[in-house]
Amino acid sequence: MSLADESLRQDAWRPFDAMLEKIPLSDGQRVLDLGCAAGTVAARLAVRGAEVLGVDRDNLALKEARQRVPGARFLNADLATLELIERPFDGLWSSFAAAYFPDFGPVLQRWLSHLAPGAWLALVEIEAMFEHRPLDENARAALAEFATEMQAQGRYDFDMGSKLAGFCTAAGLEAVESSNWADAELAFQGRAAPDVLEAWRRRFARLTAMREFLGQARFVASREALLHSLAAPDHEAGAGVTMVLARKP
Repeated sequence: MSLADESLRQDAWRPFDAMLEKIPLSDGQRVLDLGCAAGTVAARLAVRGAEVLGVDRDNLALKEARQRVPGARFLNADLATLELIERPFDGLWSSFAAAYFPDFGPVLQRWLSHLAPGAWLALVEIEAMFEHRPLDENARAALAEFATEMQAQGRYDFDMGSKLAGFCTAAGLEAVESSNWADAELAFQGRAAPDVLEAWRRRFARLTAMREFLGQARFVASREALLHSLAAPDHEAGAGVTMVLARKP
């Protein structure tokens, strides 16, 4: 299953519709969707009257997005060094992209350079992705070690959601508001549905860096422990999904 297929499958579990209700979006606004994947949020923005430019590095996802949202534009570009020959945009949406840039400050400044004064910004990210209970201490320690290593290498920050508001404030943004959201795959209480468990198993299959860092035995043990936690009737998520809204002065 491609990442484009995964993003389409995961869309049903995301609270994007409710999140978009909080955004000061008006008809005719020009909106950037950074890390747009298969265009599921771009489609929602377009339906609400926005002129959307979606940006991603996955060509398969962009192909799907162009078919899904023919009225929007889509561009293959690096979010870290984003350069656009466009007049400034009125808003920016980015979901589950910031975590790929642990040193997010300079990347955020690059993104803000493409926004007009007074433009809105909405960032959505995971925090404490592997924090689930019950979970044995060996698995908890292994997953924490891996998360720390990925952040140290500048590859991914599994706790970026808790840091977004700080980055926005440091960037000089105004009206910074942070909110926490339930998510049927990432931040839920009780036993996971079978399709959610399968999605987590596929996520682990993509985490080759975790397998290399922990070694095969620790990787398998940690994976199975977390899947067991997600399937438990008394499962509790310490993980969360955060949305930060802000405005460019």
